[in-house]
Amino acid sequence: MKRFLVFSLALLTAAASFAQSSSDVSQQSVRVVPVPDRDRELSVRIWTDKEEYRIGENINIYYRTNRDAYVLIFSEDPNGETRQLLPNAYDDNNYVQGGRTYSIPNRGYRLEVTPPRGREKLSIVAFSERNRTLDTYRTRKSEAFPKSEGPKAAIARVEPRPDTGRGHRYAEDSTTIRITQGWQNDDRWDDDDRWDDDDRWDRRYGRLTIDSDPGGAYVYINGAYRGVTPLDLGQVSPGNFDIILYRPGYYQERKRVRVDAGERERVDEELRLIRYR
Repeated sequence: MKRFLVFSLALLTAAASFAQSSSDVSQQSVRVVPVPDRDRELSVRIWTDKEEYRIGENINIYYRTNRDAYVLIFSEDPNGETRQLLPNAYDDNNYVQGGRTYSIPNRGYRLEVTPPRGREKLSIVAFSERNRTLDTYRTRKSEAFPKSEGPKAAIARVEPRPDTGRGHRYAEDSTTIRITQGWQNDDRWDDDDRWDDDDRWDRRYGRLTIDSDPGGAYVYINGAYRGVTPLDLGQVSPGNFDIILYRPGYYQERKRVRVDAGERERVDEELRLIRYR
């Protein structure tokens, strides 16, 4: 009888020990793994009303975030020059509400497609928090759409710490557009007839030379883009022409000139710098 009791106690002790050991193993092997909340991850999207634009056309840029955020928008032209489109001198409010579609331009200005031709990249970066570094990207008074280092530099400057990997602090997106030649609505000259040698000038036509200070202004004649100053056009049929000179950061200059056969008409304009208060 004693042996049976001793054996039973031994079995109970072993069973208790095994149960405790199993409990310890179970507690050590179970972990709480949170499921990512996709709705909390910051995301942003940018797009345009179409994929191809002619020089001189207006463009609308649309963007949207899923959460309240601060956004920066940049453009990189085919030559690799990057400019900041938002904030800009006309619109320095870059705070957006999640789930709402925004667009630029949206007040008192327009965005016009300018040279060079080729592929242009539009990029947006959204930040969930505002800080002093982000404020440095707000309106710069000297130029409406200032040159910039681009979205990657903005992320590096605004977010010095690595992101958590869940996209909670910043998100980015980009799209591209194709820029083609401007409108060809005036057949009074051939764009290829730009002469430097007066001896080759056909005297049945006139000649139009356009320059500006500073140079590099875009030239529009009768609504069509014709080039960048300094610009010399030959084979111009006699007649009247409306000329617009435009350079970012300067007021547009408008001139109406007449070109006569066998004569050269010169336009030389001093551009006025826009000063923003």
